[in-house]
Amino acid sequence: MGMMTVFLQLIVPPQYPLRTGQQSLLKFQPGLGVRPIVDEDKTLIFYSKKDPQVYYEYVDNINALLSYYEKINEKPETGFATCTTDGKVPNDPKKVCRFDLNSLGPCNKANNFGYPDDKPCAILKLNRVYGWMPDVMDPEIPHTLVSCQGQNPEDHDNMGPVKFYPSITANGTE
Repeated sequence: MGMMTVFLQLIVPPQYPLRTGQQSLLKFQPGLGVRPIVDEDKTLIFYSKKDPQVYYEYVDNINALLSYYEKINEKPETGFATCTTDGKVPNDPKKVCRFDLNSLGPCNKANNFGYPDDKPCAILKLNRVYGWMPDVMDPEIPHTLVSCQGQNPEDHDNMGPVKFYPSITANGTE
C-alpha cells in the first residue's frame, strides 16, 4: 500500500490525467453520455406516468446530475467566460461557460423533467477529453449536432417527436 501511495503522489499529476490526447483511451473521441440511467445495463427509459415511484428514479437521477451545475453556478462570475451563441469572451480555454439551467425549457425540476406528463426529458452530455477542442466544420453551424431516432420503427412510434433544449430555435426542434 505504501508503494501505491508513493506512485500516486510522484507519478500521477493531480491536475489532469496521466494519459491525455492520443495516448488516452478515448483518442480525441469524446463520448456522449445520457441521463437518466438508473441501471447501468439498460438504456431504455420505461415507466408509466400512473406510477410515480418508478419515474421518480429517473427524476432523482437527473436531479443528481443537475445539482452539480446548480452548485457550480453559485460561484462568482469571474470564474466563467461570457458565452453567447456567437462565442465566448474571453476566448480562454481555462474559462468555461456557465450553463444556464433555465435554457432547458420545460425540462426542469419544477416539472419533474416532464415525466408526470409523459414527456420525459433526457440529458445529453459530452464527456470531457483533456486537450481536445472541437473543430468547427461549418462556420454556419458552430454547434454540436445530435439526432435522435429509435433503432427500429416501433421505437420511433413510441418516442413521438423529439425536442432539444437548449435549442437554436425557440421551439426546441433544432
